[in-house]
Amino acid sequence: MRRIPIMLVDDHPIVAEGVGALLATEADLHLCHVAHDAASALAAQAACPHRLAIVDVALGRDSGLRLVMEMKRRWPELLVLVYSLHDSQLYARDALIAGASAYLTKQEAPKVLLLAIRRLLAGGRWRLPRTQKHPELQSLSEREQEVLRLIGQGLVNREVAERLRRSVKTVEAHRENIKKKLGLTSSGDLLRYALLWVEGRTWEDS
Repeated sequence: MRRIPIMLVDDHPIVAEGVGALLATEADLHLCHVAHDAASALAAQAACPHRLAIVDVALGRDSGLRLVMEMKRRWPELLVLVYSLHDSQLYARDALIAGASAYLTKQEAPKVLLLAIRRLLAGGRWRLPRTQKHPELQSLSEREQEVLRLIGQGLVNREVAERLRRSVKTVEAHRENIKKKLGLTSSGDLLRYALLWVEGRTWEDS
């Protein structure tokens, strides 16, 4: 049986290990390559075409959505499943606009990932997230959501600036805009909100 080649683009080793183990249980699916950034993903696809790419929204300094757009521009036949930590209608909408055929959150059970993969390989699409715990995030730009995610990962302003290749002043401005849009009054509230969001929780869950 010819196995279907799949590429994972994710900069978290534990995710790569988990997805690899999951796909190994399927006789006709094969995780051929794991890329940690956009450049290596594009190079891998050019060297050995994959049928499906599973792409994280956030790739360190790279944008997963921009990568999806470039992949679909170069290889229109490539199927793309965006696999994200964020249960957000905004991200899901942008992923589909970028050319993805599916948007799935990492909070879903492993079997759901397999179902989504099967749906795409059969020529279908996958639904948007069923729930949205943080509807207020739709007021944030993509860059502001990236800053919020990095804050939730424990990075300070200097580290966020280095990761995004922006100045510290720019990051500070993003922080103030995020607080204003989300109705947060202090840096402590911003940090708490960001930590909960990254963990997939809300104020009510804490």
